[in-house]
Amino acid sequence: MVVAATDQDNATTLESLVGSIGAVTLGQLTAERRRLAVLDLPGTTRHADDLAAGGDHLSMSLYLAITQAVTRSAQAFVEFVASPIGRRLLAETGHLPTLARPPEPRS
Repeated sequence: MVVAATDQDNATTLESLVGSIGAVTLGQLTAERRRLAVLDLPGTTRHADDLAAGGDHLSMSLYLAITQAVTRSAQAFVEFVASPIGRRLLAETGHLPTLARPPEPRS
């Protein structure tokens, strides 16, 4: 069994091993233009629109976590992700953005 330390290492390993099988997100496949075949599993789909409509039961939530002491560059990144351009880029790579505005830091 091969174990990869990062998502990118995982996808690269899957691409290089003939007959391999592994888990990769649709977002990563799309954003990184990976050369991997997607298996259709019963009750799942490859499209964020279907997930938004409640038609997919296999999904993973991603969160941005910040603290009160967030740096300016980190806060700028959070604001970019929540911006119309950031949300469009997320949607184009198979993600289903749900935030309308950046979260406020919690204490």
